[in-house]
Amino acid sequence: MVRMAVSDGADPATLEQELAAALGARIAAASRIGELTVSLVPLRVHVGSIVIGAEPPLATVSSLDARLWALASLAEGRPVVSAQIIAPILDFSHLPKAEPGASQKNAASGMPPLHVRKLEVTDAQLLFRMGNTPAKLTVARLAGQMKTGLLRAGLSAGLEASGVELERKGYRAHIDEIHADGGADAGGLFVNSASVQGKGIVASVHATTTAHRHAASRASIPASSAWSSTSCRSSAARPSWRERSRGSRQSGPRRPPRDCAGCHCPEDPG
Repeated sequence: MVRMAVSDGADPATLEQELAAALGARIAAASRIGELTVSLVPLRVHVGSIVIGAEPPLATVSSLDARLWALASLAEGRPVVSAQIIAPILDFSHLPKAEPGASQKNAASGMPPLHVRKLEVTDAQLLFRMGNTPAKLTVARLAGQMKTGLLRAGLSAGLEASGVELERKGYRAHIDEIHADGGADAGGLFVNSASVQGKGIVASVHATTTAHRHAASRASIPASSAWSSTSCRSSAARPSWRERSRGSRQSGPRRPPRDCAGCHCPEDPG
């Protein structure tokens, strides 16, 4: 087994150039890799202590291990890889908001032929903003696979996630399991089947005979069972500005909306 080990702080120049091209010179200059180990037979790469961006960093990863399956790649005519990622943290909460008119390209159209045989991610965190309010999404474990087309654009993928938790303000939603199977083609993203099961929620989605049209079903959710704090997010629970102005001119207490009776909605929805 042939190995190339790179000690802390001694990143190869070629790797720095690739980082600069992918991330931009400013972000790449503030990025660092603590450990890099390459095995040629079989072809494996281990990268440890990854930090991308300055304080606060855009992304940190405890370790990443990837392998290229040579014989399977020759048989399929495309790279066949597997990867394991431990403790990735992505912080998008400090990024500027995207412009409303920004164009979005089809993700499947520009992807080269590739087969991700197995992708496993553990202890992942995603920091972002919902409106003007910071939020955090954590995933205990995520496993998936993906194939892109050999002759035409498109991809198929499947994933399983467990221990998913979303925190926003004082509210917390927990999902036990997520299963999804779908992909993307010239018409955009599509779902063959998907299911979600968690505290107070059971939902499923499946494809119909019409392309890119899906049918969904959801079990009834008891009040405040999905969110740990009682909250109401339905538009029916929020009176319009006309109703609020009318209510301020009327004497006596305002009657709560019919769909929001007994609910303690937060004053600032964010």
